[in-house]
Amino acid sequence: RSMYRNCCALAATGVSAVSIYGDVDVGNSGAITANARDVYYNFFGETTATGVYAVSIFGGAYASNADTGVISADASTAYGSASATGISALAYYGFYGDAIVDNAGSVSASAITGDYTAYGSATATGVSAISKYVGDAYVYNSGSITATAETGYYAYFSSAVATGVAAESIVGNVYVENSGDITATAITGDYSFDNQADAYGIVAYNYDGSIG
Repeated sequence: RSMYRNCCALAATGVSAVSIYGDVDVGNSGAITANARDVYYNFFGETTATGVYAVSIFGGAYASNADTGVISADASTAYGSASATGISALAYYGFYGDAIVDNAGSVSASAITGDYTAYGSATATGVSAISKYVGDAYVYNSGSITATAETGYYAYFSSAVATGVAAESIVGNVYVENSGDITATAITGDYSFDNQADAYGIVAYNYDGSIG
C-alpha cells in the first residue's frame, strides 16, 4: 500500500503499476487493501483510495483478480470529498493497446463523507477500464463487484455517486460481460438537504465505436 499527502489531500493505493512504452499486467490471487481516512478537523480535505492502479501511456493495461482474490478500496473524510476505486485500468494512448479488467473474485469500493458536510462528494467505482483513444475497453466479471457511496446525516448540497463498472473508450469499442454480481449503492444521510444520490450498475461509453 502506498500513501501520499499534500496539504489537504490524502491517497492510498494497494498496487500501482505504470509504464510509458510497454504493457502493464497486474494479477492478484490474494488480498489487496487500500484505506484513505482523513482527520476530523481537516476542512475541505480530499481522500482517494485505489486497490489496483494499472496504467500504460503507450501500451495496454491489464488487471485480473482470480477467484481467490479480494481487492478493497475505502476512502472517508469528515469534510470534503472521498473517492474510491477497486480496480482501475487505463490505456492512455490506445493506439498500442487496450484496457482490460478480468474479475473472478471480490472487488469492493467504498467512499464516505461525514456528518454536517456542505458541498461534499462521495464517489465509488468498483471497476474502471478506460482507453483514452482508439484502443478497446473490456470488462469481464464472473465474481462480485460492489460500489458504495454515502454522505452523512445533516449534509447539504452534497453528492453520492456509486458505479459498479465503468468502461470507456473514445474511438475504440467497449465490451462488458457479466456472469457474476454487480452492486452499486448510493446513500444520503437522514435530515439532509438538496443532495444527490446516483447509483449505476454498469456505465459504458464511447464517442465513435461500438458497445457490447
